[in-house]
Amino acid sequence: MKTLSVAMVSLALVLPIAYQRATVSGSRKASEACRALADLRIEDTNLLSAAAVPAGHDLPEYCRVLGYVRPAINFEIRLPTSSWNGKFYMAGCGGFCGKLESDNTRINAINIGLKRNYAVSTTDGGHWGETLSDGRWAYHNRQAEIDWGYRAVHETARVTKAVIEAFYEQVPERSYFQGCSTGGRQAVMEAWRYPDDFDGIISGAGDIDASTWYVFTTWLARANTGLDGSYLISAAEAKLIGKAVVDACDRVDGLEDGLIDDPRACRFDPAILACEGDQAANCLSENQVDALKKIYDGPRDTAGRQLYEGLPFGSEPFWPYG
Repeated sequence: MKTLSVAMVSLALVLPIAYQRATVSGSRKASEACRALADLRIEDTNLLSAAAVPAGHDLPEYCRVLGYVRPAINFEIRLPTSSWNGKFYMAGCGGFCGKLESDNTRINAINIGLKRNYAVSTTDGGHWGETLSDGRWAYHNRQAEIDWGYRAVHETARVTKAVIEAFYEQVPERSYFQGCSTGGRQAVMEAWRYPDDFDGIISGAGDIDASTWYVFTTWLARANTGLDGSYLISAAEAKLIGKAVVDACDRVDGLEDGLIDDPRACRFDPAILACEGDQAANCLSENQVDALKKIYDGPRDTAGRQLYEGLPFGSEPFWPYG
């Protein structure tokens, strides 16, 4: 009974202290507490700025922290200044990354978490790129390849947790990572290499075999690019082609419903769309037909071996969004 009494007294002493600590932390001016983060000393990390951002655009007021982990892993951290839910949410980046895509609203989006009062962060993958498909950064740059491959997410998570602890005076109760495409691959790499970084990981459409996938996308871009640099198959041609494919293959499954049940059973020859004589509308030029054949066939090496499957019949309505 004496032991129990001591335990109860100890608990009674601890609880008011914990409550008081949270209250003091919450009562400080958000802007002052936020600016103080810029002076933190975190290993291998340079913090560039920390400033409070007013509420707006469906987002709560938050503290925005920018910095980088050496040599070049840029990150952005957003910390709700009130009503923090005690958790950390990190989003991945798409393509080759290369930018802090902090205001995405659909995928790889930290604002999804911020709206729910998570402390959130994201990274540029460890390099700068003009677009998400710009891969020039990797040329003779092994460190950048490593950072993009797996190090950027791990290091950003480490720094984010340190900043969270400094700002809220407590570590996050739970930490989660979510990513799609390259972000999905990052999710898998985190689970494989650093399983203790997060309590939960979501991998969507993970670009796991990245080297083969980029061979395909690079080849696809080349196949559909004319000598003048313009696209051979545009959105208008994609619509024309899609209708011709459905007309040719809709009834293969025995049901005429405007759908292609199995693209593998479809037999469509792009040559049927070739322009004849003086025809210039609702048809394809010789170069366009050649490009279309390559798009469906997929990339091959010099020996003719298939490196990646081509685009399937029936996918044409989605080409303009690729």
